[in-house]
Amino acid sequence: MHIKHKLLITFGILAFLAINVLVFNYIYIDKVQEVEAPSFAFDYYLEEVEDEYFTGSYPVVSGYALVSKEAFTYVKNTIENFRKEAYDSSSIIKEEADDTEVKEGEVKESKTENTETENTTPISNYSINMGANYFAGNVIETVVIGTGIYTGGANGTSFYKTFSSFKNGEVLLSIEDIIKKDKQNDFVNLVKNKLAVWNPEDFPVEDGESPLFEDAVDSLSLGDLTSWAIDKDEFVLYFDEYQIGPGALGAISFPIPLSEVSNFLSF
Repeated sequence: MHIKHKLLITFGILAFLAINVLVFNYIYIDKVQEVEAPSFAFDYYLEEVEDEYFTGSYPVVSGYALVSKEAFTYVKNTIENFRKEAYDSSSIIKEEADDTEVKEGEVKESKTENTETENTTPISNYSINMGANYFAGNVIETVVIGTGIYTGGANGTSFYKTFSSFKNGEVLLSIEDIIKKDKQNDFVNLVKNKLAVWNPEDFPVEDGESPLFEDAVDSLSLGDLTSWAIDKDEFVLYFDEYQIGPGALGAISFPIPLSEVSNFLSF
């Protein structure tokens, strides 16, 4: 009986401790998680790339907004895919370099001078630089991710990716969602007319003509206007490099006063 009594006491103590652990996890840890959850819609900091295959920087996006979460995932996937591309390219370059050292089954004698410098030279010159911007309109919020990449050759390329939703919304919005259906053609015509007379700053033009590709602008449809943002004063359209203009213009940010498009909006 004495042994059973001790066992019961021991079991009771263990049960009491287990219950307290469960209560602690439920009350304390849940509260900690709640405190650590972002209290802001959007924020970011730039992270420098530390990789042997490419250089650059990218934004680490945070925030409770859907657009912030989507932007974070997009940046993460873009960097991972670029790293793989840079690695694959570096592997090919290295194999080609190794092949040039072999002739008729004999390894060529390699130079011994500047060995340390040669070993630390990057295998490829891939680079990527990404930035982030946040637009908070009265109803809609948008995160804009701008990307510039270089993979060799004379020039790199640049493009935008945008994520928009209603504030505290649970789904992303396309431009078809925010332009009235019976006004969509009129909206596209407005965009075309404004682009046709657009003269970007610090870009030389002759006789006041637009530097944009006339055929590309004329053929634009609503489905081509996939990247956009709205703040309290402007409706901004984004075009990838070469989409509607020469590479010298880079990726294009084209603002239109919000007052000029408000009649087309469905909200």
